[in-house]
Amino acid sequence: MAMVSQHTCVSFHKRTSETNYLLFEPSNGCASYVGLISGEQPIFVAPQCIVGNIAHEILHALGFYHEHTRMDRDQYVTVLPQNIMTGMERNFKMQYGQTFDLHYDIGSIMHYGSGFFSANGLPTILSKSDMKDMGQRKKMTATDIEKVRRLYNCGGTKKELKTEISGVEEEDEVLDLIHNVVSELKPIIEGSVSTNKPEEDHRPATAPPPASLQHLDSATRGQNNTN
Repeated sequence: MAMVSQHTCVSFHKRTSETNYLLFEPSNGCASYVGLISGEQPIFVAPQCIVGNIAHEILHALGFYHEHTRMDRDQYVTVLPQNIMTGMERNFKMQYGQTFDLHYDIGSIMHYGSGFFSANGLPTILSKSDMKDMGQRKKMTATDIEKVRRLYNCGGTKKELKTEISGVEEEDEVLDLIHNVVSELKPIIEGSVSTNKPEEDHRPATAPPPASLQHLDSATRGQNNTN
C-alpha cells in the first residue's frame, strides 16, 4: 500500500463502515479483480507473494490491466500461446483500455516475465528488445506511478510531476543496488461491462489456483466505479 501511496494521491485506511472495501485473503496464488466489483472485494495473497506481487494486485483492484495486454503490445513483445498453461490464457489476452498516451513499459510492475504461467518450461513472452527487468516485482516504475496519478486526477503541474518522478527513478537506482547486494548475499480501467475474473500474477508454488478463483461473478468496470 505504501508503494502505491508514496508518489500518488491514492491512500488506504482500515475499513470501518464502508460498503465497498478490499479484503486480503489467504490463497494458493496472488490474484485480484480488475476495478471495483462492489461490496467486499477480495485480493488473494499466498505465502510466496512478495511486496511487489501484492502491489501488482492492488493496482489491478485500482483498475489497471496487465501491461502486456495493451493493444500495441505486439510492437514490443511476442506472446507464445502454445507455451501457456491451460486456463491461464486470459491473463495474456489483449484488452481495450486507456493508456493515457504513455509509452509501453516492459519494466512495469504490471508486466509478466518471460516464463510466467509456462506449461512446459519454455517462454510465454519474449521481448523484442534487450530488457532485463521484464517481470520485475521490486518497484513501481515512473510510468506505473504516472498512470495512477492520471487515472485518479492527482493533480500537480507537469514540472512538479517530472521532478517527483525523476526523484523516484533516482531512488529506484539505490533500491536496485540494495536488491542486487542482498541477492548476492544469499483497467486501465475500461469504460464498459464485461466478465471480470481475478488476474493472477504468477504460477502458484505448491498448487493450482483454488476453484473459487475460477468461478467468480461478472463485474462492472468504469472510471466512476473505482475504489
